[in-house]
Amino acid sequence: MSQPGQPELVKRYAGKRFYCAASGTYLGRDDLITMANNRDTFVVIDADTGNDITYRYHPIIVER
Repeated sequence: MSQPGQPELVKRYAGKRFYCAASGTYLGRDDLITMANNRDTFVVIDADTGNDITYRYHPIIVER
């Protein structure tokens, strides 16, 4: 679990795989949608570059 007040760190790996460092599990797109619906704060980081790519997934999450 992340520190209080800190967003969950979700790393995106090749093949559109998401990994939640706090829980040690792989996530799917539906898991990200559930996290957003639960108002959990999270940041999606590209595992190769370290760049914040959360903005790329905002439209996918919002459309559901």
